[in-house]
Amino acid sequence: MVSEPVDALNYYLYYVWVEAKKRSYRFNRNMYISVSITETIEVTTKQLQFERSHLLGKLKIRDEKTNFVNAGYKVTLNGENQK
Repeated sequence: MVSEPVDALNYYLYYVWVEAKKRSYRFNRNMYISVSITETIEVTTKQLQFERSHLLGKLKIRDEKTNFVNAGYKVTLNGENQK
């Protein structure tokens, strides 16, 4: 279990920045501090189901606003996107 939640958040934000850079999005790199952690955060299946449902709800709203379809991707709980 992560003993320093702020470090975990900074670690997560680093990878948000990496993905944003790949997609040519703007993401303020000064919003996080680079850290290296080897600990994990334990979550329940119920929490993952909630997060997935929340994300799909946001994508549905985005699709309706932009007329964009999520290209047939299926979001799975193991973190892999399948087409």
